[in-house]
Amino acid sequence: MVKKRSVGGRIIEILAVIITCFTHWLVYYFVIVNAMKSNIEASELSLNLPSAVEFWENLKYVVTYRDYAIIGAFWNSFRVTLFTMLLIVIVASMSAFFLARRKNSRISKMSDGLIVAFLTIPASVVPTYYMLSLLHINNTLLGLILVETATLFPFCTMMYKNFVYSIPREIDEAAILDGCGWFRLFWRIEFPILKPVTASILVLRSIIVFNDFQNAQYYLSGATSSTMQMCVYIFKSAFGTKWAYLFTAAILASIPLIVMYLLFNKQILKGMTTGAVKG
Repeated sequence: MVKKRSVGGRIIEILAVIITCFTHWLVYYFVIVNAMKSNIEASELSLNLPSAVEFWENLKYVVTYRDYAIIGAFWNSFRVTLFTMLLIVIVASMSAFFLARRKNSRISKMSDGLIVAFLTIPASVVPTYYMLSLLHINNTLLGLILVETATLFPFCTMMYKNFVYSIPREIDEAAILDGCGWFRLFWRIEFPILKPVTASILVLRSIIVFNDFQNAQYYLSGATSSTMQMCVYIFKSAFGTKWAYLFTAAILASIPLIVMYLLFNKQILKGMTTGAVKG
């Protein structure tokens, strides 16, 4: 029998929706409505509707700015996101499988503390850039990919490790008795079982990588290696910000993230909940 919600519960739910409208949807409305205005009108930074819709003019200017720089920036962000997620899935899943299956070993016990430490301690920019320069990959997309991979590694390994704990060890033992080696055991048997958490990591972490501005600002330089978020930033200046163009570029930068989330939201929820209870 399904219990009816109390009046207090309904009031709390309504209040939560109203608060969400102010904290989230109002921001979206603010960006969209100012992207439709001229630069002079958008500089007022108000919530008023535009006197004349100039969104298509703003969009054309943003796309063609600096010889279609935003298209090149999108391609750079796409490559960084793609190869970062490919690396993180391979490295984090294999590391988590090794550590989870040897949970009583000294290395596995030390890994838990190291993962927490890496999650809480911020990365230092100067030593990181120095290491990239020693490897001759500073100011390159490859260097940014490695930095993004290292940044995501602790969180993704923790998610994979908790999921592997829920997989019975009897599956491993049966596969080994059938003559399956460790490498084949992981890629042919274990990795397909990790599909829910892999989908969750791919969607959630790829949004972070694609939307990352801080690392790109620290470790990249030059227009040819600009990412999408850095390209949005070029419309902001200390002497005069073109607000209509800035908001239009922000909308363009957010479209891939919104589409990805809408397509894979079910996988996100499944990946976050499956494996939460050890079985």
